[in-house]
Amino acid sequence: MIEVKVPGKLYIAGEYAVVNPGNKAVLISVDKFITIKLKKSKHKGSVKSYSNIRMIWSRQDDQIVVDQKDDRFEYIFSAMDIAEKYILQKGYSLDFYDIEVTSDLESQDGIKYGLGSSAAIVVAVIKSILEYYKVEYSKMDLFKLSAIASIKLNPNGSCGDIASAVYNGLIKYTSFDREKILKRLKTETLKDIVESDWDSLEIENISLNNEYDFIIGWTKSPASSINLVNKAKNNISKNIKFYKDFLHESNKCVDEFVKGYIKSSFETVKHSLEKNRELLRQYAENYNVLIERDNLFDLVEIAKKFGLASKTSGAGGGDCGIAISYKGFDVKSLEKEWKENKITKLDLSIHEG
Repeated sequence: MIEVKVPGKLYIAGEYAVVNPGNKAVLISVDKFITIKLKKSKHKGSVKSYSNIRMIWSRQDDQIVVDQKDDRFEYIFSAMDIAEKYILQKGYSLDFYDIEVTSDLESQDGIKYGLGSSAAIVVAVIKSILEYYKVEYSKMDLFKLSAIASIKLNPNGSCGDIASAVYNGLIKYTSFDREKILKRLKTETLKDIVESDWDSLEIENISLNNEYDFIIGWTKSPASSINLVNKAKNNISKNIKFYKDFLHESNKCVDEFVKGYIKSSFETVKHSLEKNRELLRQYAENYNVLIERDNLFDLVEIAKKFGLASKTSGAGGGDCGIAISYKGFDVKSLEKEWKENKITKLDLSIHEG
């Protein structure tokens, strides 16, 4: 039996800009997990997930074949497909196996928190299969395989969530050109692509600063990052000049945040998030996406009233917002006011791996 746990994530800064190759974001991994249990089986395999639904799979010419279609399982089977192609190219023979997926990344009511469950599932599945076959791999190998499995389904995603799920802790991430990688898949082996350098890709772990706490508020309103990012992307051509300025200024915010965080300058951290929030507000206006929807605006404004650094996290439109405080801050006062505005403080800490 192989058991693998992979954490969820939250964006701190750089959202929407990071989907453009060569641009930056900061993320944290959190101590809520996707857990994969994998064990060998005979003749056919199975995947159990989503309220104990079991999907049966087999192979035809080394290609995974599923008895029935269920879109909720598409990231799992994409991850399995990429992992098996890589393993075959490394010279291994394939077994059948059963996979069981359990998740902490949603509430007891089944509502997702917005912690990157799709990315965590992809990473967990690929990691569990590599470990089952005892294939040696680096974190970068795992990232690249997981990124490929993800962009085959969603080429507009930045894969920052994948990077966070693999590297853990607090990371600074610079995105790669997904279109270029997808084109290479048509003519090159998966193994060669994984072993090559990817233009502009950078993933840097940042040492945690014990002077700060990350406080997470949840609106209980689920949002689709894919839909929001795709909608904005379709409108970018309407104002190219703003977009170029937005990318430049967003990267400056990311760099400023990292500098302030490392040097324990709370004012720098706060300024960087406030500037990033304003950039996202302008972005939303220019490209007709609703980022600070519902009580996300209240979440941030209440945190600001307490003197905290705060903004939305991720694509917005619901899900979570973040606030950063010094150690010793009376979080109960913030939690009380958030609760009065239908915002739930999530009991989350940074997962360092």
